[in-house]
Amino acid sequence: MPEQPAAARRPRPDKWAPLEQDPAVVAAELTEAAGHLASAFEQVSDWSRPGTRSDGAHFTIETLARYLVHDPVHTISGT
Repeated sequence: MPEQPAAARRPRPDKWAPLEQDPAVVAAELTEAAGHLASAFEQVSDWSRPGTRSDGAHFTIETLARYLVHDPVHTISGT
């Protein structure tokens, strides 16, 4: 494994950052949050309802939902 520039600042050899959390706790929290999100999406009757982000980009509830489900894949997988 190549040496990471921040390796000298690691709090412990098994941790990359002081804010790292226990994966089991994070998994449980994500599961609970996903359940809340699914419940909220069950209430949607008009998936084409439009909105505008603060940067002016347009979206619908459907495209926002797709982003919410898809984006964490890149964060978790690192791609």
